[in-house]
Amino acid sequence: MNRIAAEQYGGLERMFEAHAWTKPENRTFGQIAPKFAKATYGSISAFELAHREGVDRNAMLDPLAATTGEEPDVWLKSFYGFTPEAWGFVGFADMSKVQPLSVGRSRAF
Repeated sequence: MNRIAAEQYGGLERMFEAHAWTKPENRTFGQIAPKFAKATYGSISAFELAHREGVDRNAMLDPLAATTGEEPDVWLKSFYGFTPEAWGFVGFADMSKVQPLSVGRSRAF
C-alpha cells in the first residue's frame, strides 16, 4: 500500500486526499490506510488490483474508467425494472441505441 501511495499519489497524504478519506487526529496515515482501503475497495487485494493500471484507470476514483477499459466492467442494475438477477443480457431493437455504448470500442457487440 505504501509503495502504491508513493508511486501513484506522491505519498499517503495525497492518496487520502484523492479518496476524500479523513485521517483521525490521533493516528498516522500508515496506521489507518489499510482500514480505509478495505472499506472502499473491499480488500487490500482489490485495492492493489484497482491500481494496477495507475490512478487514471482506477474506477473508484474515476467511474468513467470502468467503461473505457479493454474489458469494460459495468453492470446495469436498474433500468425500467431490469435486474441482472432476472436477465443476463440487454437487448436493443435499434442498432443506433448501441452506438453510445460502443464509442471507442474496437470489437462489435
